[in-house]
Amino acid sequence: MGTRSAAVLLSALLAAPLVVATTGGCKSTKPVSTLEDSMAQVAQRRGEAIRLTDQAFKAQQSGNLDKAEEFYRQALTLDGSISSAWNNLGEILLTQGYYQDAVQAFSESAALSPIDPRPEYNIAVAYQKSGWAKDALTHYGNALARDPNYRPALRGAIKAAAELGTASRDIHGWIRQGLLNETDESWRSFFEQQRFRVEASLEDELRNN
Repeated sequence: MGTRSAAVLLSALLAAPLVVATTGGCKSTKPVSTLEDSMAQVAQRRGEAIRLTDQAFKAQQSGNLDKAEEFYRQALTLDGSISSAWNNLGEILLTQGYYQDAVQAFSESAALSPIDPRPEYNIAVAYQKSGWAKDALTHYGNALARDPNYRPALRGAIKAAAELGTASRDIHGWIRQGLLNETDESWRSFFEQQRFRVEASLEDELRNN
């Protein structure tokens, strides 16, 4: 998978010094005014990062991906805790074919937003596009663990399972959920085909055990 400067940005963010204010028996050596100034600077950086993220999203929506990427990187340099900035930067890198860097960005987003299925879904898409269907299936499953009704992940998971020719109780459950939620007739037809395949495979497994 291709690599790019997202890894450099990630390394720089992870290497940044962590400042911890102690409590309890240990008194801070900084004057109160200095601590207040530091907190104000953090808030200011956060506000600027959010503003840049908004600008980046507008540029991304208008198709100006180079400008959007520039703004996302600036935002994350100021504040690396904005999940949407990581996810959206990953989407741009994915579009450009930088799959490894996209996965790194999506992984940061997934860690920051543990109930959002989209970053895990996007990781799965990156793996599937780069030819790693088994890894894709794992991350589609992760996305569905966060939201069992997330339709893009249901479609992706069942498609990846079909590509692998694999069957399991989890996959059967995804097919059932997909048939309950899906409104597109072409996808419903595909799910029905996979239902018969998976059920036949599970029945063979039971007979052979």
